[in-house]
Amino acid sequence: MATTVRAAVISTGKLSDAIDKAVKIAAERHQVAVSDVNLRLNWELIGRKLSKALNAQQFAGDVTKSVGAATGLSLQPATLQVGKLIYCGFFEKIRMPIERGF
Repeated sequence: MATTVRAAVISTGKLSDAIDKAVKIAAERHQVAVSDVNLRLNWELIGRKLSKALNAQQFAGDVTKSVGAATGLSLQPATLQVGKLIYCGFFEKIRMPIERGF
């Protein structure tokens, strides 16, 4: 017999409050100014995974410049690191991330 695990559910309001508190503490600790709206970014980064973060932004810039020249597309280089994963590539400027407040 298979066991079922119930998914954890959190309300948007509770998540927003938790983010607000965490951001306030981190902003004071690191002495940075932050926006007052929580964001959810939807994007499509086109690129590759890198094994090392060293020069990742320059790598993304070189790839973006070459692809833009070859295709005529208007592109923006981007680097994203999540844990040990490093993604480098570009966004097409007309499809840049849309900020959605919650």
